[in-house]
Amino acid sequence: MTIERNLFRVVEYHANPARQLIGAAWMFCVGVVFLLIGRVEPRFAYFFGWPLLAAAACFAAYFVWRKFFPGWPVLMLLPEGIIYRVRGVPQAFIPWQVVRGVDTIAFSVGHGKREVRAEDVTVVSVPEGFYQTYFHVGSLRRAASGWEWFFRPMGDLVGIAIHHEWFLLRPDEVRTPIETRWLAFRDEEPALPDPALAGSRFGRQGGHLVLGIRILASRRDAAKIFGPVCVGLLVLAYLLGTA
Repeated sequence: MTIERNLFRVVEYHANPARQLIGAAWMFCVGVVFLLIGRVEPRFAYFFGWPLLAAAACFAAYFVWRKFFPGWPVLMLLPEGIIYRVRGVPQAFIPWQVVRGVDTIAFSVGHGKREVRAEDVTVVSVPEGFYQTYFHVGSLRRAASGWEWFFRPMGDLVGIAIHHEWFLLRPDEVRTPIETRWLAFRDEEPALPDPALAGSRFGRQGGHLVLGIRILASRRDAAKIFGPVCVGLLVLAYLLGTA
């Protein structure tokens, strides 16, 4: 059964810990390369090689920890609405009835050459008054939390951005379940979800569907992990063989 058909099932989206594994793979690769360079210039090994290997070990350990203890989901879809946890902003519940639209947009964050572009981002638009009540924070917290990545002014509305890349999913795996539920429940009487997410006047069907926990979500992700690891192992084998 697809997540689009079973609209009464709670869907959880977790920040995929495989991103830490990808970071660890690249740090390991670059670290052993600096160890190789360190044979000629020892300072490269001391200041770059060993610190990068230590960081790679920390990232890998964090990945393992997150696999066993995934923590709270970033996003939850319920028949009553959306529960969204944004970094630096208190958790908020968004009833389907206040949502004004679900779109896919692309935008850039930064200035000049430092711009970073986000593609195919799912955006849930809500009235500015709702945003001011439940999501608005002061300027200092906005700067610390990367506000521009999460909220986009859209006239008298504010777009709440949900990046599929956090979960290592396709854009449609985020937008379609949200849009389908919005269209199905937006005309229902508003209701708050049960605190335990176990009971609802809508009724729950099946256990929670948990997304964003696949280690290898695509061939590209596999290449990002195994590519640098293989290169790093080859360089490490050379170092050990010529030691």
